[in-house]
Amino acid sequence: MIKPNLVCRTPDDTTLVVECRMPSPPERVYRAWTTASDLERWMCPEPGMKAHVRALDVRVGGEYEIALIGEEGPHVAKGRYLVLEPHHRIEMTWKWEPGEREYPETVLTIEVEPDGAGSLLRLTHAKLDTVESRDAHIGGWSEAVRCLAEWLGDEAVSAGGAR
Repeated sequence: MIKPNLVCRTPDDTTLVVECRMPSPPERVYRAWTTASDLERWMCPEPGMKAHVRALDVRVGGEYEIALIGEEGPHVAKGRYLVLEPHHRIEMTWKWEPGEREYPETVLTIEVEPDGAGSLLRLTHAKLDTVESRDAHIGGWSEAVRCLAEWLGDEAVSAGGAR
């Protein structure tokens, strides 16, 4: 199992950026974000959480809904795709279903660039409404990106490095 090297930045009060080198080429990383069965295997913003993809219409204007199920019950994120550049960029709205408070619609951007035999993933979550909300998302996105890198690494080992 690989140990991903994550870099987290907070360029302003409402934005966070998580970068991580992935052991797979951009095409595979992009597919991991756009295929329901893949998302359910790696998206784990907290240990013990499981993702259930309720809807995933991967096209500009298409909608998605993902339930992240943990000890405290499901946390549901919904949104729509704004930009899809195959194997390079995904931009989508991200909004948590109301729970303890109403959350604003935010923007999540996933960028993937070739990096040797693998790729560099940059996740930017923007338009968060407070510094506290921004900081609360750092742990979840860092864990999710770490899980993705480890899952892709395990997949590469299982396949003997072949794609």
